Amino acid sequence: MSSGEKTEAAATPGRGPEAQCYAERVSLRLPLGISGRDPGGQGFTELGYTKILNRNGAAIVVNRLLAPKQILVIRWVGDTVEAEVRVIGQIGSEPDGKIYGVAFIDPAADYWHIEFSPPSSGVMLKVLLECPGCRHREIVSLSEFELSVFEANGGLSRGCNKCREETLWSQSKDGRPPEPAVPAAQAGVPAPGGKDRRKTFRTKMQPKGCILFCQQETPVEVVDMSRAGVRFQCSRNFPDDLLVRVAVPYMPGAANIFVPARIRWSRTLPSGKFECGMEYMKN
Repeated sequence: MSSGEKTEAAATPGRGPEAQCYAERVSLRLPLGISGRDPGGQGFTELGYTKILNRNGAAIVVNRLLAPKQILVIRWVGDTVEAEVRVIGQIGSEPDGKIYGVAFIDPAADYWHIEFSPPSSGVMLKVLLECPGCRHREIVSLSEFELSVFEANGGLSRGCNKCREETLWSQSKDGRPPEPAVPAAQAGVPAPGGKDRRKTFRTKMQPKGCILFCQQETPVEVVDMSRAGVRFQCSRNFPDDLLVRVAVPYMPGAANIFVPARIRWSRTLPSGKFECGMEYMKN
């Protein structure tokens, strides 16, 4: 590492003893090729760069909307060595794009080729978080970048093993001790028929979407989504098993990508709008 590169100990002052677990980090801009798949399964590759590195991940800047838990492949520009990372969440923004905290899928990866100090537990802080859906609470150990995402957004995106939702967990104000953790195999909200048929966690989000059918575009409001599909609301009713194309997220006038999908169910809401469940289809 050259003398111009800056190494610093990262900690959050003013917190209790559990926060005094220092994680050595490097402030360094490295150009990256960042690859992944959008919610519709379409592959993409963007150029970005790092802002901060540590042994377990990085803060990266990329001009693309990414979702928590999304898997990316990063590669130094001009090199062929790749590494898989998981998106923790958005930390902030810069003129070049959004800043995301990412963590290596393989915790033993030596991708940066930097000799950091001997690893500690990597835990910056333990905090009692609460699922906004079912109010289930857990004591969660936050790493450096998870703590940055938590402070920037007032919460952290997590999957709940009790209600099977992917939601933005916030710090619990309830003084009662948390309930024992619910094993994933026993968790879930029963669907009609007595069984939980969800195969993936759903992420609560409110981006705009658009359904393309018979050359007509219908704007929709996304309620939640997963890798398998989308639940949305709109002013038009779509019948079950209808084949359509969908773009999520959608921006009027932009180069939106529409992917094939199938309407699985629909219902009429008290407001007079319609709510539909849709699954992505392979091309």
